[in-house]
Parts: sequence; structure tokens; C-alpha cells
Amino acid sequence: MKPHFPAMILVLFLLLGVSHNASAQHYVAVQPAKPVIGAKPASPAPGYVWVGEEWKWINGKYVWVGAHWMPPPYKNAVWVHGHWKKNDHGWYWTSGHWVKRY
Repeated sequence: MKPHFPAMILVLFLLLGVSHNASAQHYVAVQPAKPVIGAKPASPAPGYVWVGEEWKWINGKYVWVGAHWMPPPYKNAVWVHGHWKKNDHGWYWTSGHWVKRY
């Protein structure tokens, strides 16, 4: 069991590093302009939810990743739209996510 202990510690630190990096906020001085996308297309099926404006941090900048229809991932799921927030460091994107409605 002891020979595996250093490997387990290494894996733990790697996982913590990935987790920390995934939640890092990326700031910009000016929030990007939302592209003009035209009319929202019709839902592909009953029960689908419009997942609107979404941005991802890619290669050192925020990139529009679009909007689309999506089925809820579980019963009573509600989509909370992403949005821009501003603080003393600048603007950053808070991603949309699913929450359970009771």
C-alpha cells in the first residue's frame, strides 16, 4: 500500500489544479458585443429549452459559442441564463446552468 501513496498524492494535486483552473474567472476591460443572430429558430421538439447567450474563454479571449435548443437533463430542470458581471477587475462571464425546480 505504501508504494502507491506518492502516486495518490500526485493525482490529488493534479485534480485540485484542474478544478481550480476550471473555476478561474477571466476579466476583460470591455464586455464583448453579442453577435446579431436573427430570429430564434423553432423548437425541434416539445419540452426543449432555449439556451441563450453563452461565452467561453478560449485562447485568451471570450468567444461567442452561440445559442441553441436543448432538452432538460433531468425532470423539473430549469435553465438559468448566463450573464456578464462587473467588479473592480473588469467584466467576466457567469455561465448558464441547470437548476432543479421544486
